[in-house]
Amino acid sequence: MNILLLPIGSAFGAVIGYLANRLAIWMLFHPIKPIKVGPFTIQGIFPKKKGAIADRIASVISERVVTKEEVTNIVKEAIESRMNGSIPVVSRITPPVLKGITESLLKHVILGITSSFLEGAKDEIDVREYIMRKFDEVGDREFEEMFMDAVGKELKYISLNDALLGALVGALEVVVMSFLH
Repeated sequence: MNILLLPIGSAFGAVIGYLANRLAIWMLFHPIKPIKVGPFTIQGIFPKKKGAIADRIASVISERVVTKEEVTNIVKEAIESRMNGSIPVVSRITPPVLKGITESLLKHVILGITSSFLEGAKDEIDVREYIMRKFDEVGDREFEEMFMDAVGKELKYISLNDALLGALVGALEVVVMSFLH
């Protein structure tokens, strides 16, 4: 076996593994517009299937991540947190002797009304529909930027892993081919 072929085979395998992975990632988004090549149409999977992908993402998020119940709870918690401070209008219109009682009563009334209102509004909240609308507002290039902001580092790591795997396969190929000759 020619030992010099081992680093050449490894390098060749690494380049192929890395480039194949980068091409596959690029092809998720490109070409944005369909290109006709003979009987075939080539288009990035995300631009081509944006509606279906948005639907699945919206369903998962609205059913598992941010439900309508959680939205109402977030709003309730924000209001309760705001109510923990003093209410400026009470200080201005209430005598100091009655300030604590008035503020406590007002907070109780506001929280009661808010909770009742939010409980009724919960049926009107459609997280899935809201996410779908947001997807419709996002262009293909902006979606690609958001996606890469979210997982770009991990995709580079995956590409480097594929380069390492390609290097190992290239080295193994050199060893196997040397035994066959």
